[in-house]
Amino acid sequence: MPINNPNKTLPITAPSDLSVSVNGNTTKLYFIPQEGQLFVSGEKLANILGAQAQYYPQSKILRITKGQYELIVRADSNAVYENRVKNPMPVKTASYEKTIYLPISVAANALGYRINWDAGSNTIMIESI
Repeated sequence: MPINNPNKTLPITAPSDLSVSVNGNTTKLYFIPQEGQLFVSGEKLANILGAQAQYYPQSKILRITKGQYELIVRADSNAVYENRVKNPMPVKTASYEKTIYLPISVAANALGYRINWDAGSNTIMIESI
């Protein structure tokens, strides 16, 4: 089971935009720091990763697919379905601005990416595994 580390230092302390580089292409995304995790809109992250996202507002479920990868999350849940296998998350997802926010590390890892922080350029680096 993943362990959350609320004492871990995050690059931001209040909701704000951060630079995100995906395989060398840089853009800005809005992040919310919460309980030792950086939350990001699942739909916006899917967009910059070249994945498809479907949000179902009635059930507050977000489904992201990319190639053979599939990620399904529900608002206010700490369970994630990665390729139809249920896994626990360190924190619950959040419904905000008509989308689901979840830890960037959970979403990126489930879709075949690794996350690193480049303190020199203040950029989140997302690279294919």
